[in-house]
This record gives sequence, structure tokens and C-alpha cells, in this order.
Amino acid sequence: MHEEILIPLAFFATVVLIVWISAVSRRQNREKRAQLISQLIDKFSTGEEFASAMEGPEGWRLAEALSLEDRKRENPYQGLLIAGIILTCIGLAFFALRIMVNTGFIIPAVLATALGIAFLIAAAAARRLARETDDESAAGQGGSADGRSGGDEDGADGPQS
Repeated sequence: MHEEILIPLAFFATVVLIVWISAVSRRQNREKRAQLISQLIDKFSTGEEFASAMEGPEGWRLAEALSLEDRKRENPYQGLLIAGIILTCIGLAFFALRIMVNTGFIIPAVLATALGIAFLIAAAAARRLARETDDESAAGQGGSADGRSGGDEDGADGPQS
């Protein structure tokens, strides 16, 4: 097989392998949690026994550990930021390789750099959105029941007619 075909094929096979391993790992984690919950349900014959076992900080920690919901990251934009940094660095490395070797490498350099910059922009946008959402929810707690702080539809606090 020629190098021109083998290298891109190996790259994409590696990406597919990483995604597959991640999906299998998540599925196994969910199955383990479901099995543990099933064992807990079988252990307690009545709801009162279960409730008494769940009281206190140990019960809360157990309930949190067994939660089937995926935990939110504190920084939801962290993955975008990491991907952006890595791809930008790979693109810059391809540019440096292009200068040193003076063959090919311009297409992967441009693609990786462009994708890296796009991920960095997406991370910045996600961070800004998260901050705005946090600010709105904090402001909404002091406002009316529908989340607005008062005033008319366009947000002006002038006299209403």
C-alpha cells in the first residue's frame, strides 16, 4: 500500500477508534450504575428501610454517585477550548514543517489551523453564553415569577399607558 493512502487512513481509523472506545466506556459505566441500583433495590424490602439508609451525608453521597444523569462540567466550554488549542498547535506544526521541508503540508496546515481557530471561537462563544445565562438566572431570582424584573415588554421601566 502507498504511503499517500496509508497515512490518512490511519489518521481517520485512529479517530474512529477513539470515539468508539469513549462510547463503549460510557455505556459500560451506565450499565454498572444500573446494576448497582438494581442490587440496592433488591436489598431493601420496604421503602422505610431504604429511606432510613439514605438519611444523612452518606446517603446523599450514594445517591449522587448513583445518579444516572451525566454530570455537568463546571466549564462546559472546556472541551472546545482543549480541541481548539490542540488543533491550532497541530496546524502551526504543519506550517513549520512546510517551511523546513518545503513540500506538501500546506493543506493539512490550513485545515488544522482553521479548525483550531473555529473551536477557540466556539469556546469563547460558549463561555460568554454561560456567563450571560448565569447573570440572567441570578437576576431572575430577584424578579417576578416569570423571570422578568418588572417593566413593560421592551424592558423600559417608564410609565405604562
